[in-house]
Amino acid sequence: SFQQFAIRIADMLLQPEKFRKLYPILEKAGFKP
Repeated sequence: SFQQFAIRIADMLLQPEKFRKLYPILEKAGFKP
C-alpha cells in the first residue's frame, strides 16, 4: 500500500547515504518534499 511505501521512504530519509541515492529518483518521479 502507499502507506507502507511512505513509511519505507521515511525510514530511508533517516539514512543519508540511502537518501542521496533515492532523492534524484524521487525527483524524477515528481516527488517534491
